[in-house]
Amino acid sequence: MHGDSTSYLRYLLGWGLPVVFFQILYLKVIYGQQAWQVIRLTFLPVGLITAWLVVGDSLAIQAGIWRFGHDKTLGFNLISVPFEEILFFLITNFLIAFGFTLFARRLAR
Repeated sequence: MHGDSTSYLRYLLGWGLPVVFFQILYLKVIYGQQAWQVIRLTFLPVGLITAWLVVGDSLAIQAGIWRFGHDKTLGFNLISVPFEEILFFLITNFLIAFGFTLFARRLAR
């Protein structure tokens, strides 16, 4: 269980998706009909920041500064960055964007 190629993916999804799910539910409560529009507005900044982090990670991997256990990932890479690492950046950035969006709405009241 601990050493298969889905380890990173399973732990990542178990860690991040429940929080993203509850953030989306809370965004729906706070923003009502506008929630999906608000969520869509996060896509561009989240995508750009994720791309920036993937490029930086790729440079670190290629320089030998950072590496991943190939037995813990699926083996799908984009510019030498494992799929799971890209997904980690994406989920983390959505957690931050949704968190700021929820916090900003509370401050606006």
